[in-house]
Amino acid sequence: MHNIENEGNTFLMDIQEQRALVLEQLQCYPFNMQPKDVAEFLNLSLSSVYKLINDDNVPILNLIGRRLKIIPKAKFVDWYIEKTNKTYE
Repeated sequence: MHNIENEGNTFLMDIQEQRALVLEQLQCYPFNMQPKDVAEFLNLSLSSVYKLINDDNVPILNLIGRRLKIIPKAKFVDWYIEKTNKTYE
């Protein structure tokens, strides 16, 4: 469970509810996101996202022979929820 504060009211949100909320926020992004999509969603610079990727923080698909970084939306959502929950613990 995760405490969420909304207009002064605190309530608990379980992982499934968090996942649904984040997926709703990400619905305009493609199934396989690119670093620019993650940068836009997190409001970070592209270089900051690449640093997260290179530090093995953001889950990516390694495609042989391709320099393009692919971030599966489902894996990104799981990573985002995990990092968000750690921040609020």
